Amino acid sequence: MTLLGMALLMAISHAQSPDLAQQAAWEALYEAKLELASGTDPEAIHLRLQNLVRSELRNDDPALSEAFFELGRLRWQLGRIDSARDALDSCVALGRMSAACLDLRLAIDLEQSGIQEVPMAWNFSSTDHGVFHPRAVQELGGLSLEQDDTVGSSVLVWETMVSSRKTDRLVVGMDLAGDALPELTFRVSSTRLNAVIHVVLIAADGQEWHSPLSTLRIPAALWSDVVVPLESFKSVAPNDVLTPDQLVRMELRDVTMSTGRSGANAIKIDDFSLSYAP
Repeated sequence: MTLLGMALLMAISHAQSPDLAQQAAWEALYEAKLELASGTDPEAIHLRLQNLVRSELRNDDPALSEAFFELGRLRWQLGRIDSARDALDSCVALGRMSAACLDLRLAIDLEQSGIQEVPMAWNFSSTDHGVFHPRAVQELGGLSLEQDDTVGSSVLVWETMVSSRKTDRLVVGMDLAGDALPELTFRVSSTRLNAVIHVVLIAADGQEWHSPLSTLRIPAALWSDVVVPLESFKSVAPNDVLTPDQLVRMELRDVTMSTGRSGANAIKIDDFSLSYAP
């Protein structure tokens, strides 16, 4: 750590004026980010950020939230996944940067459990699957495993609240190679409402890809077999071509509100798989 950095951290810990402490915190944070961008030893910067979040900053100080965010991102880059999650959870608890921290937390989870090989299949006999309900929409529902008498096995249950305020969704990470796009298949049932699910593919640049085959109308109390060829997805730019290595995630969005219905619902999913069409 430079003498300037040490002095700034001492000012944070011992300054009598809250304004001075906040200014020192921002200067220390800015210096750490500059050095990280310039290729300075990341371990030294990690120590600086760690000292910063352990200093006597108030919980409502925005510098503390940003320091936790940067600490989480750096730990992720260093491969310290569990401690990265801890830092981001602390950031979320502070509230000021919760959206950014939740997004990064989800990106880490998706990277760790994303689909890398095809064919693949999840039958939801255990929690060993890569379907996530983002914490950013956790007030709308959640995921659980439940024995279903109709199919005679355990299925994934997505408790969801159909609302005009926010769209609930599930997310699956993707990290595919190769030249061909696979085919998505799964079984699905809606327990209370005639549901509508829209499958969306998201590329590394944030661009969304949609397909006329990916809007799924799910009748209540019936199991339906879904087949969605990923090669059918298109972008808003007509000449764009989607390749497997561009994909970072798949989302299943509950757009039942488009039918005029609202309220609590539960969507069951089984035999979720990707494979290449024969």
